[in-house]
Amino acid sequence: MSQINPKQQNQIKPNQNDNINNTTSETTFPQYLLISAKETGKKISSLSPIIIQKTIKGCIGTAKSVKPLRSGDLLVEVFRKQQADNLLKLSEFSRISVHVRAHQSLNFSKGVIRCPALQNDTDAEILQYFKSENIPISEVRRIKIKGQTVKTNTFVLTFAVPNLPSSVMVGYMRCNVSPYIPNPLRCRNCQRYGHHEDRCRRREVCEHCGREGHNDTDSCDITGKRCPNCKGNHAASSRDCLSWKKEREVLRVKYTRNISFPDARRVVESNDPAALSYASVTKSKTQQNTITVSDAKVQAYFDKPAFGAEVPPLMDDSFRYDVLADDSEFGDSNAAVTRQPTPSSPVSPKSVHHEPG
Repeated sequence: MSQINPKQQNQIKPNQNDNINNTTSETTFPQYLLISAKETGKKISSLSPIIIQKTIKGCIGTAKSVKPLRSGDLLVEVFRKQQADNLLKLSEFSRISVHVRAHQSLNFSKGVIRCPALQNDTDAEILQYFKSENIPISEVRRIKIKGQTVKTNTFVLTFAVPNLPSSVMVGYMRCNVSPYIPNPLRCRNCQRYGHHEDRCRRREVCEHCGREGHNDTDSCDITGKRCPNCKGNHAASSRDCLSWKKEREVLRVKYTRNISFPDARRVVESNDPAALSYASVTKSKTQQNTITVSDAKVQAYFDKPAFGAEVPPLMDDSFRYDVLADDSEFGDSNAAVTRQPTPSSPVSPKSVHHEPG
């Protein structure tokens, strides 16, 4: 009988992103956790990195990554469920009373599937199926055509895992999962991108004329429109805006190449041939093979990691399609679909998954 070389055996590892049907209670746990100080004015991120590392190591051992946020919180990524459980029980961090909770968005990922066979199934029935098969999907939303009630065979799935799988089994059918790319988030107060109006501290800026002091059409007393972002002859909400197109391209690069927002922005603003150039984005106003994708907002964080790996790694880059949302803020939107290499590994439901030690 032939024996497997130990070195070769170590190289034979399954792609965890392909095995969304192989999850258990030990593999579906919050991998990203926030540590916040209970006392007002205290910031955990302002502590010495040496103290932070020693405290975390004493509680859970070696963390996958640690990152201070501008809010003063500490974002910790863990390897195992036991680490998450221990960290959630933490009440004091270097003599500071703290509250630990799972991050609201980083522990989830959104993907798009196309399955004509589900045309007669409701969203609730599809979600119930996934739950019965122990597939970590928390939401199923069928995409509707803009301005109509016509249902499509395209669905947006919210996975309760941070890394988007390449495929998912629906009954006996394997459906490829493509990354859902949200639209740029524009503040309705200052009209800039990257934050919500609830968090904005800037002065109110008019969406139409670009001047400060008002934010409604009735108060505009000038002829024509002026975008406060690109200075073009249009409102800030227009999809003809060069700034909007640039922000959308940053999001596309970020989600398809699994890199941080600052890195994605540098790629778009550079001459990197691996990414679609900003100039080529602004040349065409429409995309071919469009489908409708409802808007999802995203908050851009521009914090640099203190130590450890870059976080958050949201998804793999080996997807068959990229879905680009094409509307600015609310309601339905058009999405451009570009074909990429097809994933090679099929997924079988309810097979045993072993977490690497």
